[in-house]
Amino acid sequence: MSLREGLRRGWRELQQVARSGEDLLGNLIWVSALLVPVWMLRDEVVPGTSASAVSYLLPSLMVMSIVFHGTFSLAQQLVADRHDGTLARLRMIPSGVQTYLVGKITLVSAMVIIVCIVIVLAGVVFTDDIRADNLAMWGNLAWTVPLSLVAILPWGAILGLLIRSARNVNIVLFPLLGLAALSGTFAPITGYPQWLQIVVMVFPLYWVALGARAAVLPDSFAAVEIAEGWQHLETALVLGGWAIVGLLLAPLALRRARLRRPGTTAKATREKDMARA
Repeated sequence: MSLREGLRRGWRELQQVARSGEDLLGNLIWVSALLVPVWMLRDEVVPGTSASAVSYLLPSLMVMSIVFHGTFSLAQQLVADRHDGTLARLRMIPSGVQTYLVGKITLVSAMVIIVCIVIVLAGVVFTDDIRADNLAMWGNLAWTVPLSLVAILPWGAILGLLIRSARNVNIVLFPLLGLAALSGTFAPITGYPQWLQIVVMVFPLYWVALGARAAVLPDSFAAVEIAEGWQHLETALVLGGWAIVGLLLAPLALRRARLRRPGTTAKATREKDMARA
């Protein structure tokens, strides 16, 4: 029941985003910012090849969208709703919090998928290397993007349930972006020392990036990867493993989360002010 209601809630929230001028503008600015480098590199090629630089940039943009929305954005929404008492009120309703979480995950997943489609279509417009009738590309994206979301989103939910304030969410963003950059989001990690390669390959972000490149880039680019191949099976296994662990830990994080009751935020603020006085 909570799954079905959560999917409905997520669909309603997606419709609200589409109808809200402020939310729609914010998302359009985000997508536009992603597409600016696509436009700027439309006439460039990857050094030493005849491939368009745009085709190599597209997987990086998709990975950044998955990482940003799947962790930081989701965690930020959960912290805000914990802080204002929304989750505490939902806890009084049977399966209320579970329905809420499914709804948020549905909303974020839908937005990421839409952004990824827009990014690929921009590639179709700006380079001949990306073709809309490339069924193999769409087929690979059809499993790599959803699996990447399933692997990443539970961890974003865990962060949002355990982090105590919105300020701390911002602190998490910088190491997260650093890990994303280190994980081969923008280039293969073959130039790293072997020990660093092993460390990076433990995290899901490396496999998200590899899966995105495998879906979009020609097979000839696989030669510069660590295994000189796209490692589809390994990608599925590692991302699946992170998804399973995240899905098992998320309910534990939910039980441990401190959900504020309505009004406790204002009360706590008054108490702090009185203590300072």
